Amino acid sequence: MRINGDKLCVAGKEIYLCRTRHTHHRTPPEFFKEGVVLAMSKHPPSPGAPLDFFGMDLDDLLNQMTPSLRRHSRRVALCSAVMAECAKDFAHQMYAVPTEVNFPAVLHFGGACHDIGKLLTPSISPEETAYQKHPGLGAALLQDNENIDIGDEASTIIVLDIVRHHHERPDGSGFPDGLTAQHIPLAAAICCLADTLDHYVYKIWEEGGNIQDAHPDIAAKQGTLFSASAVIIFDRAWPLLKEKYKKWPKEAR
Repeated sequence: MRINGDKLCVAGKEIYLCRTRHTHHRTPPEFFKEGVVLAMSKHPPSPGAPLDFFGMDLDDLLNQMTPSLRRHSRRVALCSAVMAECAKDFAHQMYAVPTEVNFPAVLHFGGACHDIGKLLTPSISPEETAYQKHPGLGAALLQDNENIDIGDEASTIIVLDIVRHHHERPDGSGFPDGLTAQHIPLAAAICCLADTLDHYVYKIWEEGGNIQDAHPDIAAKQGTLFSASAVIIFDRAWPLLKEKYKKWPKEAR
């Protein structure tokens, strides 16, 4: 059976299936074909050189992102780390994050690759159903890749939680698992807020608005988009986050 170059239609868009080297029981079943995990690309693979995201190291994977997604991911990584620095006591005391885990560093790692699953859902807009697969695919991509070393077991679990659950919502309306507030990992809730904050700020940049306007927009969505814990941490971190966004170089936006 031919796999490399096989076409598949997802949400009305043609993509191409490419054989990869690794399989894992957490990889979503729709990306199996006779037991072979398939990566996806909007371009047909070159003969003899199949696209293999599962064989790339993290730097190579991040370099496969579009420039705008890379810039967004860097900002989300920084915002997540700033918020985590303000939440270390919260994380260790109330969420049982092991004290040996460097929470800000792990949040930075998770923020940098939170959207890595979009490599496997190319050119799909947030309105399309297939978009909802990118968190689960991203977690599988990190977990199955022998070239990526996240760190110790506790740190690895946190990063995978971030990637898989950064679109969950406290009211249960999120994806991919429809988790409610008490079941969303703290790190994922922080990254969710950082992700949305960056989209808000980017829109403010484009419209020439005031960075300060992002704060009430975030606070107003507590309980629907954001958990109460994440908003409390955001309030702690906001003065520093606001200054960092104000000073962000235009060429890096």
